[in-house]
Amino acid sequence: MKLNILKNFTFFLLGLIIFAGVFYFIGIDKLIFQLSRLNLFYYGLAVLFIALTIMSWVLRWKTFIKGCGYEVSNFSLLKNVMIGLAVNNITPVAKLGGEPVRAYLLKEENAIPIRKSLATIISDLTIEFFVSIAMVILSFSLITLYMNPPVWLSLVLVIFILISLLAFGGIFGIYSDKKFISRILIWFVNKIKKLKTFEKTTPRRYRDFQVTFKKSFQNKKLFSEALFYGFLMKFFDIIKFLFIFMAIGHPLGILEIVIAVGIAIMLMSVPATPGSLGIWEGGMVSVFALMGVPIEIAATAVFLERIVWFWATTAIGGLLGIHYGVKYTIKN
Repeated sequence: MKLNILKNFTFFLLGLIIFAGVFYFIGIDKLIFQLSRLNLFYYGLAVLFIALTIMSWVLRWKTFIKGCGYEVSNFSLLKNVMIGLAVNNITPVAKLGGEPVRAYLLKEENAIPIRKSLATIISDLTIEFFVSIAMVILSFSLITLYMNPPVWLSLVLVIFILISLLAFGGIFGIYSDKKFISRILIWFVNKIKKLKTFEKTTPRRYRDFQVTFKKSFQNKKLFSEALFYGFLMKFFDIIKFLFIFMAIGHPLGILEIVIAVGIAIMLMSVPATPGSLGIWEGGMVSVFALMGVPIEIAATAVFLERIVWFWATTAIGGLLGIHYGVKYTIKN
């Protein structure tokens, strides 16, 4: 446990150093000057659309929970999503750290079996995966009209494709009746001494999880609704950047922002630092600069986005996690 905490802290510190280095290299004085001219009305609208993005995520997840026959309040799911976001932002492996926490909270508060909770979360992430693939394809199609992608961006694309292939293989394995996922789980359980007691029950538990997951995608109405919320999230993402650039007096076109959102998806998939801290900032500043945005403007826009989407969500989710963590510790 202590080793994991030390590892996570080391990666977070590395990300923080890169984060600070990006803005130091550009010039803290330039950043402060741009912030002093900030239009708070437009920035407030950008923050509103970040909040709408999170609420769309809540509604997308709720679609799968309702499909399983459970009613959970929007507030409860919002709290779970915020805690999951905070955990994802402080653990190096993107999208995996906070998901078990979300499943645990769903079980504790709403008495939903953990395997069904996990199935709704994996279904939710699958929709995110499909929408992200569509956005990345659109983004790279548009990039060819604007520029020749630099080497580092091509490398990020290769990493994203490899991760996507692994994700697609996992989704296919769960949805189909192929046995390789269950065999991997049994092998994994056998390799870890503490999990050996679950060896006999693992196939049954996995089967229950698989049935719930498959039902989610066999219901066309449910699938379409979740897909709608998935694309709505990306639309709000685009509008958010639109208002951020308006707030700093440098309006940017929709097509440029679509390119940036697609690249942001790829950068967030690289499990280098927690929440891609530092990696995301450096990459996005470079992308906006390549599209002709002055580097101090690009840095200010990225800073304003991350101050809410990374730092504020981590702080809020962390405080909620501490509160409910203490609550469940006392209860148990």
